[in-house]
Amino acid sequence: MKMLQRRIVAGISLRKNIAYLQEALEARTREAEHLSALVQNMEASATNDEVIKTQIADLKNELANAEGKNFKRLIFTPMQHSMLQNVSEVIKRKNEEVLLMKRDLKEREELIQQREIDISCLRGQVKEALLDLEVADDDEDSDTLTCDCSSEDEQILIDDLGGDDSSSNK
Repeated sequence: MKMLQRRIVAGISLRKNIAYLQEALEARTREAEHLSALVQNMEASATNDEVIKTQIADLKNELANAEGKNFKRLIFTPMQHSMLQNVSEVIKRKNEEVLLMKRDLKEREELIQQREIDISCLRGQVKEALLDLEVADDDEDSDTLTCDCSSEDEQILIDDLGGDDSSSNK
């Protein structure tokens, strides 16, 4: 059970890490697009002045450096991408296993509950039978036995006892 909990925690951690990396990638992509648009706007509105051209060239270099550094950190190699897919599949499979285990646990709890109800009913029947036996013990003072049997069953009992039909109380 603890191993399962550790795997769940590791899976949650990996999910958070993936979400963080995706958010960081989106943020850096937006930043790169913004800087690219800024450079294009400056180039379009620039005069022939050397200072502006130098500033534009500098911004282009900064943009290229920023893109190279950030995307190198955020772009996954095929091996890393494959590992992330494998981890995602494992997490998905483990989540399914956890759901199945929860369902199985619920079914077992329901079965236990039903059996407890059955046991309670049987205890009630035992108590009732004991009360009937106590009443039967109280009736034991009489010397005659009574039978709530059909006439065929009564005849079979009489024959087994070796008596005749005339001695029975019908």
